[in-house]
Amino acid sequence: MKTFKTLFLFIITSLLFSCSKSTNNNPNPIPETFTFSINQSVSNILELDDVTFSVSSSNINANITKIVWLVNNVQISNSNPSIFTLTKAFSSAGTYAIKAVIYYNTSIATIEKSIVVNERPKSLVTFKNVEILSYFYDNEYYNSLYSFYKMKAKFEITELNAAGNDEIKVYSLENSQNWALNNFMIYPITWDISIADYKAKVYETGNFYPNNQGSYNSAITFYTAKSVGGIQQPYTIIKIAKIDLNPYRIQKPNTVDITYLDMKIRLTLQWN
Repeated sequence: MKTFKTLFLFIITSLLFSCSKSTNNNPNPIPETFTFSINQSVSNILELDDVTFSVSSSNINANITKIVWLVNNVQISNSNPSIFTLTKAFSSAGTYAIKAVIYYNTSIATIEKSIVVNERPKSLVTFKNVEILSYFYDNEYYNSLYSFYKMKAKFEITELNAAGNDEIKVYSLENSQNWALNNFMIYPITWDISIADYKAKVYETGNFYPNNQGSYNSAITFYTAKSVGGIQQPYTIIKIAKIDLNPYRIQKPNTVDITYLDMKIRLTLQWN
């Protein structure tokens, strides 16, 4: 009887050991799952809002080493690579696809999220006329030998585009009213640019400007050419006037006079 009990215990122990060994050497263990999601710092996004995107995981064992961000399938540099976030301001309303390519542990995962950017309330202000009312250094165009002035003028209007570059919106025609043999400078120097149908964006509230271009809505670069020995010289820049229309967005005046140290200009506007 004692021998039988000993044999029985040996068999049971062997079976338990065998099961334990089989469990430890399971060739098909259940893989660990990793689920990721994209989070955004602003829920209701408006044009020009700075939005920070980040990635979170339901699994604390996800060791993220790198994230590549894409907006509408265009790769964007991480604004804060050390914590794998992306901060971006959207220059226009619309639907955008935010994609994150996540490098973690020894794997790569790609996730995507669609976001909607809503329009920020704004006025569209049409530039009808541009005028130079005075220019402090106009004596540079005076020919003392013949006692007359000679000056041609033109300008261009630019805005900063989404890529951060100046984009020309309007080329003016050449104004030659002061190219005649006058013994005084004729003001105002006027351009009617209604046909260009240029509209500046003026946001109704906040300190916002198109494409976050600083503290102005548009820039007007004025050029002039003088005569030397009866020959027209190349055009040179005499003024880059940065136009800030935010102070006028409540009253919405039809004309705005802007005075600089060396020049006074007038804009004729139409607010929509």
